[in-house]
Amino acid sequence: MIQTTFKDNYQVLMDEHNRRFPDDHRDFVADPDLALSDLAYGVESAFAYWAVTRAVNAVADTGDVRAVTHAVNGGENGYAYRKIAYNNVAPILGLTLERV
Repeated sequence: MIQTTFKDNYQVLMDEHNRRFPDDHRDFVADPDLALSDLAYGVESAFAYWAVTRAVNAVADTGDVRAVTHAVNGGENGYAYRKIAYNNVAPILGLTLERV
């Protein structure tokens, strides 16, 4: 999963979570360890970062792992690992391998 860092990203997580789950109000800014101590919140934090903070869905739909890496990290940090991981999963999902 994507690791949530920085107060602004915890604020986005908190805003999204509290909007979507009003009966489970959480303060991830005051208690960021909630995203570490509860798997559901950890998964939710990754989705909030992916879909809201970085809006990566449209880039990911292209199947371009390098472009996704840029969208997530702003550079190529982790690209080689992501490419291997993507190519391991792509056949299962019926996606084209990235060969570049």
